[in-house]
This record gives sequence, C-alpha cells and structure tokens, in this order.
Amino acid sequence: MQTNRIKLLHWCAWFFLGNALLYWIIGLNYLPSIAWLDTGYLNFHGKSVIHTFAALAYIGHLGLLALLPCVLFVPLLLIFPRRKFIFTLAIICTTIAGFLLVIDVMTYKIYRFHLSGVILDIAVFGLGEKMWEMSNLESFLLISIAIGLVIVESVYAVWLWRSLLNKRIFQVSLKWVLIGLSLSLYTSYLMIIYSGQYAMNRVIIDVSRFLPLYLETFCTVMPIKNGRMLFERISESYLIQPQKMNAPLNYPLQPVQCSAAKRPKNLVIILIDTWRFDQLNQQITPSITEFSKQSWVFNRHFSGGNCTGPGVFSLFYGMPSTYWTAMETQHRGPVLMNELLKQNYQMGIFSSASLKLPPFNQTVFSGIKNLRLTSKGETPYDRDLSITKDFKEFIAKAVHKKEPFFSFLFYDAAHSYCAFKQNLGPLTPAVKHCNRMELTNKINPTAYFNRYKNALMLVDQQVREVFETLKQYQLLDNTVVLITGDHGEEFNDNHQGYWGHASNYTYYQTQTPLIIYWPDRKPQVFDYQTSHFDIAPTLMKEFLGCNTPAQNYSFGKGLLDKQNRSYLIVGSYVGFGVLESDQILSISQSGNFLLQHLDGQPYPEGKIKLATVQDVFQDLRRFYIKN
Repeated sequence: MQTNRIKLLHWCAWFFLGNALLYWIIGLNYLPSIAWLDTGYLNFHGKSVIHTFAALAYIGHLGLLALLPCVLFVPLLLIFPRRKFIFTLAIICTTIAGFLLVIDVMTYKIYRFHLSGVILDIAVFGLGEKMWEMSNLESFLLISIAIGLVIVESVYAVWLWRSLLNKRIFQVSLKWVLIGLSLSLYTSYLMIIYSGQYAMNRVIIDVSRFLPLYLETFCTVMPIKNGRMLFERISESYLIQPQKMNAPLNYPLQPVQCSAAKRPKNLVIILIDTWRFDQLNQQITPSITEFSKQSWVFNRHFSGGNCTGPGVFSLFYGMPSTYWTAMETQHRGPVLMNELLKQNYQMGIFSSASLKLPPFNQTVFSGIKNLRLTSKGETPYDRDLSITKDFKEFIAKAVHKKEPFFSFLFYDAAHSYCAFKQNLGPLTPAVKHCNRMELTNKINPTAYFNRYKNALMLVDQQVREVFETLKQYQLLDNTVVLITGDHGEEFNDNHQGYWGHASNYTYYQTQTPLIIYWPDRKPQVFDYQTSHFDIAPTLMKEFLGCNTPAQNYSFGKGLLDKQNRSYLIVGSYVGFGVLESDQILSISQSGNFLLQHLDGQPYPEGKIKLATVQDVFQDLRRFYIKN
C-alpha cells in the first residue's frame, strides 16, 4: 500500500504538470489580445521588457494553474490510494478545468474580461432563461471540445502510468521542473514590484490582465506585507473604487411633485437590443427611419452601459448601474415607473428576453403586479413575433378604458443574430453558421455584420407593425413613442480585436439611436451629446408634469438641455467606464484603471483628470444616506 501511494503521488505530479503543456497551447489564444506588444509608444527596450514579462508570466502562471489541483489530490491519495478512483477523479478535474480555460479564452478574446463570479452566474442562470443563444455549429464545437478533452486526458493518464512503471521516460528530476516554473512566475512578480517607480509599471500591469487570476495570485502569493494594498496603490496605477454597495438609499433626494395632465398622453417605449448608432438608415431600418422624419432624432446619443443590464437600468433610473445592488435589494423602482403607476397608467410590458436575468423584475418593473417575465417562442425571433402580437391585443383592450397606457417592447433578434438556424435576410455574404471562436483581429467582419443587419431588418418589420397598430386605433395624436437601443455592437471596427459588446466603452458599443415621436412637437434633429440618463428627466418633466429638479432623482439634464456633459459614466457587467471628450477611463471592480483613446487604442501618455474622478466618485455616492 505504501508503494502504491508513492507511485500514485509520482503519477499525480506528472499528470497535472503535463496539463501545463495543454494550458500553454490553449492559452496561445490570449496572446493576440495584448495590445501593448505592437504599440508604437514603446521603444525597443520597452518592448523587450514587455515581451519578457509576458513570456515569464505566461509560462509560470498557466503552469501554476495546471499544478494547483495536485495540491488537493495529495491528502486524498494518502487517505484513499485507489488507482481507478484517483484516475477517474483526476481526469474529470482536468477536463473541467481545461474546458473552463477554453471558455475563458473565448470570453477574453471577444469581451476582454475573464470568467468571474458575475459572468459565471450570468452564464449558468442565463442558459435557463435563454439569455445565451448559440448557433448549432458553436454548440457542436463546444461539445466536441469537451469530448476531445476527456479522450486526451484519459489516454494521457494511462500512457503516463505505464511509462512511469517501465521508467522509459522522465529522467529529468521533478523538482527542477517545479523550480523552473516557480522562478518564471516569481520573476514576473518582481518585474511588477521593481517597475513601480517607472511609467513602465502601468504598461506591465495592463499587460498582466491577459492571464486569468494573475492579479489575484500576485496579491496572495507575494510575501509582502499588505501586498494587495501595495499592488492597488503602486505607481498610482490603481484607484480605490467604491464597492457596488447595499448602503441605505436616499432616493429620491426629495419627494417628487407632479401634476397629472387633464388629458394625459400614452407612452410607448420600444427598446431594440444591440442597436448600434449607424444602423438607423433606409436600408436596414426603413420603417423606423421613415417614422423618424416626423420625430426628434438625437444623433449623438449614448447608452448608460455597454450591455443590457446597465443600458436598461440607466434608461429608466437615469443613473449609473453601480446603484443596481442597492435598488434591487431594497426594492426601489425608478421614480419614472412609480409616477406612471401613481397616475394610473395601464401597464403593457412585453419583452422577448426574460425579465429575470438581468433581474428587471426586481428593479425597473418591481412595482408592477402580475408582471409577465417571459414570452412564448423557441427562438428570439419567435419571441419577437410573440410580443408584437401581444402588444396588439393589449392595445385593443386598452383603448376601451379611461386610463392612459404605458407599453414597453423589448426586441431581441439583433442581439441573438447568431441563434437563427439560417440567415433570414437579403444581405450577403452572411455567415451561415456562427463560430465566434474564430473571431480575431484578422477576420473579415462582413459576413457577421451582414447577419446582424439582417436580424435588425426583422426587428424593423415588427416595429412597423407597432406603428400600424397605433395608426389603426388613431393613437398617434395622443401617444409619445420613444425608440432606442440598450447598447451598441462592435465588429472589430477599431481593429483592436473587439467583437460584440460588454468589452470596452468605445462608441461602437455605447452609442445607439434615439428617436422620440411627440404629438404637437415639431420634428427636429439634435447633434449635441445626450445619454440614457437624460431620458427619465425629460419624461418626468415634459410628459408627467413633474417640477422636481432632475438632480434629485437622476444624473441627467433633460434631452433638450444643450449644456455640455463633461463626462458620462457607462456601466458594464464588471466595472464601469468614464467617457470624456478626449479619452476613456475604464475602472475595474478592484479599482485598477486603464486609459484609452476614443477608438480603444492604449493611451499611455494620457492623464487621469483628478477633478473628473472626484466628481465621478461623488456621483457614485450621491443617492446613499450620508454618514
């Protein structure tokens, strides 16, 4: 039994160490995402330092991740040294870890953030809510990868055991391999520490983000007193961001005073998921474009988020999504929805995607009784058809009642353009089966972009039916219609390897159309910058007759206020960004920051504007009760 334990321990060490090679192969897909390697800002010496750091961190850190499960297996081997049991458990463990690394690589390539508690929560629960829509090809590839990993790990486990028994290989001492990996990782840590007094430190820390859990292991492993604090403060590379806390809210700052109109108007808000700013045109959205000719059109309108949760939150609350946790936990609906309910508006809420994830049922629509959380249909387009049909039925009943109505329609087909079994539009070439694993900085985006545009055309057809329904019941004379998107969508437009959304704060992911049809108001085109923060104050004042100053419940100024917005806070799944006139400041949950040009290029010579940051942090605390 003692001999068996020693053999299994030896096998276990080499088995998990051998997976480092697999991790290095999978991890090669991280390397093209390191923007600093090709930047012209660094001289030859600087590039040499960055290449050295990236290589050392890559080898050492991924080797550490591969070996980490071995630590857990040692006590198990000592207690229960059964070869079949240990083999099976080790194969399962390495297969799951390898598969998660593949998913992390895919996530990072497209979104530039790694799997975390937030993202895993969305991924796991999003499957049940049909939030994540994959093509058949993508599903097939993921299943194939999982099966392939099981086969590779099983074959390697058996081959390794037989080789160790026959002593055919492994003449190199195990300790020297471990020492080599440790030195590689430790040297990369030292490069961060000793570069602290130089500008290069910020570049190194930015580069280190390409490895999953690297920053976390640095703060944990380095034998430095208050290592995490040092890491966050070193060379002014980190700011301390207030947590998304659940402190007692002071929202609104004052009671909202409104005077209901004698003949109140109806309100319809149409939200198109993933509608980028340049896709309001006669070719892609002809019905909406024609409707816009008799409406207000805001040409420089930004969402309050680069993804759905922050985008919708900012539209209804008029504030950043950093308040989400407190609003959800304390069951505070937006003052806009509260006032609509107070003025006895009939509610018709129709969403193609589930309202449970993100939990809009606990935030935006928390005050609505019998809220419909899901819609019928197997595909996003089926559900889009369903909400249009249900809206028509709602209007047919609402017109016979005395109370005005509010309706919200949330279309999802453009967001899930890869979920269709086939391309459902006229534009070609269009990718037949999406494979987002292949998306790199070198891929021609036309086929994916066309598929996205074709999906938008389908949404436009549904919105046209909404217009026709309002005309049919002669409601356009007494109904305000607001049409916008929750965020944009990027197809590597800035040539930085970004695809989709929720990965940066450039205008391709944050700017979206805004059209407002207002009876008795002249059509106008506005070219100054506005945002979702401005929508709630506009509706509160102009639509609901509220005279309470907007700063008491919102960050917005009102859409008709031409005053310059010096910055805009834009939320994401993790962290947030601050859009300024000349740069983008991205701040993560841990407080680290990244400065970029407006096109997403690294901006190493940029400076943090302390006055702006101070104002931003004050904004993030404005609606909490002060101690």
